[in-house]
Amino acid sequence: PNTGEIIPQEWSEQQFKDALWSLVWQGKVTNSSFAPVRALTAGAASPRKSTTSRRRGRVAPIRRATTDMTLGGLWSAVIGQAEAEDTDQTEQALALVETLLDRYGVIAQPVIDKENIPGGYSALYPVLNRMEEHGRLVRGMFVRGFGAAQFAERDTVDALRHPSEHRGQSVVALSVLDPANLSGSAIAWPDAPAGAGKPARRIGATVVLNAQGALLYAAAKAKHLTAFDQSVGHEAAVNDSDEQMRKAATELAYALKRNGTGSVTFSDINGEPLNARHPFARILHQSGFTPVPQGMRLY
Repeated sequence: PNTGEIIPQEWSEQQFKDALWSLVWQGKVTNSSFAPVRALTAGAASPRKSTTSRRRGRVAPIRRATTDMTLGGLWSAVIGQAEAEDTDQTEQALALVETLLDRYGVIAQPVIDKENIPGGYSALYPVLNRMEEHGRLVRGMFVRGFGAAQFAERDTVDALRHPSEHRGQSVVALSVLDPANLSGSAIAWPDAPAGAGKPARRIGATVVLNAQGALLYAAAKAKHLTAFDQSVGHEAAVNDSDEQMRKAATELAYALKRNGTGSVTFSDINGEPLNARHPFARILHQSGFTPVPQGMRLY
């Protein structure tokens, strides 16, 4: 009356019991034991008992309140089917995000489109946004052409910010269809010199990558080589100090031998005949290729 505050009245044990069992009948609450159900069906709600105790010749009444048997046990909420499905979907989405982070490092729209994930980027965006809010991921524009909403781990972002630390890493040759090669799918191929054939993602083609992207594209069946280094083909630029292209040619030779495709001959590079006088022929020769009238052959 003095403050106008509305103070709810305390529930009686009977009111609490009625409310609890109402939730039970609705399937929202369950118990760890069948004892409350048995007590309810038997109507065996234990009454409050009074006992007496004899001590030093005196009789003292001791009242011990016992809990209604229909309220005993451990009660817990029942997770509905819809809630369980939401939980399963969230766990699946988190596992998918972890897989994509391991595979690509950066999650963005083009990567999701490449994976053909049901629901597309919009289906994973709430999970990515939540992981960012919890500090698990960082949002930014890390890869050119991937759009504004890109997510990555902090270690990945640090590696992208300091690419010079990875320049000494070795190169690797992969099939152009390997998931690790994003060129021609999630990202565009690097600019090739005029006259070079257009790279394509087709069976039998090989790409050589370093930390900065594609270096060489080899179409063994067509006998064409494409070097994305604009200096290839110029005597002054391609010399013994060109370690990156030398590593790329060596890795290409190793990959072609590993595939067991037999002898492979390349007749041109960037549209120019690959004869013994071509500056890139020296690099191929040092990598295991042999000059032949048709070009450079790997036996």
